[in-house]
Amino acid sequence: MMGVAEDERLTPVQMLHRQFNVASARADMLKRMIAARKTECSDCTKLRELLQAAEVEKKQAHDELAKAGRVKFLSRARSR
Repeated sequence: MMGVAEDERLTPVQMLHRQFNVASARADMLKRMIAARKTECSDCTKLRELLQAAEVEKKQAHDELAKAGRVKFLSRARSR
């Protein structure tokens, strides 16, 4: 994980990419957790709420990247 000093050296577009990557990774992790818990018949209500919030954040970061004029997104964006 990068520290505060390293974060300050990132350009605004790099920060947008970081926000997108973090939200995308969180959404992917939550999807895997929900899938694993479905096999155990566990209640996934809270995980689904967290997933929905992560997906919203991911879309917002994606939209900000598009506004910044970036046509080429990172590999996670291409698979969606």
